[in-house]
Amino acid sequence: MTPPIPTLSTLAREHVLPREILKDPQPYFASASASTSTAPDATEAKKKEESGEGGETIDEDKPKPDGEEADAEAKNADAEEQEKQQQDQAKYRFKVEYVPIARKMDTYGGRRLSELDKVVGEVRGGSGRRQVRETSELGPVEIETLTLCLSSGLGPEISYALTTLTMLSTLPGGPSAIGGPPNLGYPLEKCEDLLEVIVDLLEESAFPGDSTLYDDNDDDDDDDGGWGIEGEGDKDEDKDEPLWTRAELLRQIEDDMMSPFASRRGAGHRPAADTILTILNLLRNLCGHEQNPGFMARNPRLLDVLGRVCAVIPAEGSQEQGTTRLRPLSRELTLQDLPKIHSDTVSLVGMLDMQRMKLSSASTYSAIGVAQPSNKRLRKTTRRLYALLTSPLLDQAELDAGKLAPRNVISYPPHPVPFPPSSQVQNQPPEATVTMKVTPGIGPPRLNHTIDSALDAFAKLAVRDSNRHALAQYVPAERLTRHFEVLVRMLPVTDADFESTTPVLSAGGVGIGGVMGGSGNMGAHSLAMETVIGYLERVMHSLHSLVFLAPPSLKREWKAQYGRALAGTCVRAAQYWLGGVRRSDGLVFVDGSAGGGRGAGAGPGMMGVGGVGGWMVVVRRMWEMLGLLDAGVDAFEPVPEIPLAFAPPPAGGSTSTSTAASSGDHHEYGLLSARFSETLVTLLMRETNDDVAFRELESLIRLGGLSASASSSASAEVEADGGPGLGSGPGFGFGAPAGQAGRATRVGMGMGMGMGAAVSAVA
Repeated sequence: MTPPIPTLSTLAREHVLPREILKDPQPYFASASASTSTAPDATEAKKKEESGEGGETIDEDKPKPDGEEADAEAKNADAEEQEKQQQDQAKYRFKVEYVPIARKMDTYGGRRLSELDKVVGEVRGGSGRRQVRETSELGPVEIETLTLCLSSGLGPEISYALTTLTMLSTLPGGPSAIGGPPNLGYPLEKCEDLLEVIVDLLEESAFPGDSTLYDDNDDDDDDDGGWGIEGEGDKDEDKDEPLWTRAELLRQIEDDMMSPFASRRGAGHRPAADTILTILNLLRNLCGHEQNPGFMARNPRLLDVLGRVCAVIPAEGSQEQGTTRLRPLSRELTLQDLPKIHSDTVSLVGMLDMQRMKLSSASTYSAIGVAQPSNKRLRKTTRRLYALLTSPLLDQAELDAGKLAPRNVISYPPHPVPFPPSSQVQNQPPEATVTMKVTPGIGPPRLNHTIDSALDAFAKLAVRDSNRHALAQYVPAERLTRHFEVLVRMLPVTDADFESTTPVLSAGGVGIGGVMGGSGNMGAHSLAMETVIGYLERVMHSLHSLVFLAPPSLKREWKAQYGRALAGTCVRAAQYWLGGVRRSDGLVFVDGSAGGGRGAGAGPGMMGVGGVGGWMVVVRRMWEMLGLLDAGVDAFEPVPEIPLAFAPPPAGGSTSTSTAASSGDHHEYGLLSARFSETLVTLLMRETNDDVAFRELESLIRLGGLSASASSSASAEVEADGGPGLGSGPGFGFGAPAGQAGRATRVGMGMGMGMGAAVSAVA
């Protein structure tokens, strides 16, 4: 391609030709034309010019354009040239942009932001509220991918994995369709190491960068959950630890919030605290499925990490100032986070399988390739969990205020009942309206959730003998004594306490102080009885476990200090629940509805629903607890045979127990020997007693193995309330004492050789 011929203006600007060419280009143009022209006609013209031939001649006198016209032409040429250059440059002009290669992020935490904006706009516009996202929208979920997301340590990936797992954990379990396999919900045991990764994430979120879970040199972990005793080689570590309770924690939080100089730490977004709360909620959801409680309880690190997350230690500088200020062991948490974390952890421990829950085991640690924790770490884990489970109970201010009494723990909220009564509206037409009147104290029972959850978790944790060994070894005696005293004071003592433990149906609802209003309310009454009986069973189970794990010296101390009062409370409770004996006046009532009596009595309100199947479980556990306290020996060793009340004397009529009794040693007397007659009449002579409960109660009322002739005199000496005495001879069950409706009856039975009975009725 031939390059374009440059113009005169271009050559002048580039200094190839002088600028005068623009004023008079003729000489330069002629010479240039002559030198550059190679056409044939141009050659001929040149030859003719040289030879003088040809036509026209150049007129040198022809007028030339003046200077102004030349300047105008030059300017026009420059303008045209510039316009042409601009057009040429516009053809080749382009812009360079650098765009990174990445996918567009339109989601956050597994949620589409555009959809969320649409929903928010609909809600703000008043068009309604969108339903909760369904699990089916997730599609196929790969568990291995979720496990890798949890292990990645990246915030968006962890958020997506926890959100997906939380939605999967809400899958309903139970029976499936006809002919199909049972729906087990979300089984963890089929997900390989998912639970281990969740536990690791929980620990890493609470203690970032700290992988010394089983390291004895953990300086940041020098706490004992509040014990104040000396341990193995760590006297300086344990002697200044405070004893903390949940009520004290709440009071400090309230003081911090009301203070004008309160710390602002914790304000804003805290990903670690949110992750911890989400994981605890996820574990609780997973534990609600059928197969997961046993699998989760077998994990040896779960209880260790939970105890470490919930640990409370004194704040820096609080001891020098003379005040006890608390703070979480984890630096990622604040004091305001602890109540929620403690509640979730207590509920989680209570949902685990109590038969498989272990504080530690060498075999389980070696099975998963984790080093077994040292005695120091095991001691700390045991004490932390014990402090957590007993923190709602051991506050002295709440105990003195009576907040742990049954009348305050078990409440009956107002419940709407028909008004006027149903008897007055039976004859009215169907269109007649029946107003609902809210009656105070009438309604299904409600329990204090914090106290009930703590009792349930401790009762399940202390079921295994290995856990009882750990508690007996690492929990100080002062803490056990305090716990025992609180549990004793949680038993019913006053009439209001006993009435709160016997929910029965009145007209139109569940209430206290009457019997069932009709057979149609049997289902509601059964639910009410189950709630109350379950709570009292947890109290009695905790007492039984505490007495079981206590050393013999502590048992003897408890028996000497609390034995008499505890025995009286247990006898009155058994008489009220099984025999219908009112505590205030000691009278037996059968039907409380006729005479306005209080309590369930021996009528259908008590015996028909909770007698044999419900209250006998509580009473049997109560007799077993008193038997352990009465024996005063190490319960981990075989308990020696205890002489029974009606055991025949050995041949010769002389025993060591009778000799001890004659010499003034009363150590062989049973814990209930002072209540021999009333216990025999109202409790032993019943058709509902089983063999185990009968033997336990028989050993508790023994009189030191005295001979038959001395038995009646000893019974008269130790009679507590002046009731009828008991003759000699073996005891047999006679069933429950009978009486008439609306009349309280006091029954006393004396069994001698003639088997006589004396009954006195009091109107």
